[in-house]
Amino acid sequence: MDIKYRILKLILETGEDLSIREIARRLDVSVNKVHYHVQAMEKQGAMYSETLNGQKYYLPQPLFRYQHIQESLELIRQLSAKITDGDHKKLANSLTLFIQLYDP
Repeated sequence: MDIKYRILKLILETGEDLSIREIARRLDVSVNKVHYHVQAMEKQGAMYSETLNGQKYYLPQPLFRYQHIQESLELIRQLSAKITDGDHKKLANSLTLFIQLYDP
C-alpha cells in the first residue's frame, strides 16, 4: 500500500492532529520517510501544516475529508482523467490520491 495513502488514511480515520513522529510510530515506518512524503503531499496541495505550541502538524485539505465524498467522487474522476497539461500535475496528483482514498 502506498505510504501517502497510508498517511492520509491514518489522519482521516483517527481525526487527530498527528505529528510526523506520531504518524511514523503508528505506521511503523521511519520518521524521515514520513517527513519526506508529508512534505511532498503539502507541495502537491493534498495537505497543509499548522504549528501549535511549537509542534508542527500536517492536516489533509478539506477535499480529503469525509464530507460529501460520494457527490464529489464522479466529478473528480472525470476531471482527473482530463488533466494532461504539465502545469496541472499538482491538481492531478491530489485528485488521484483522493480517488485512491475514497473509491470503493
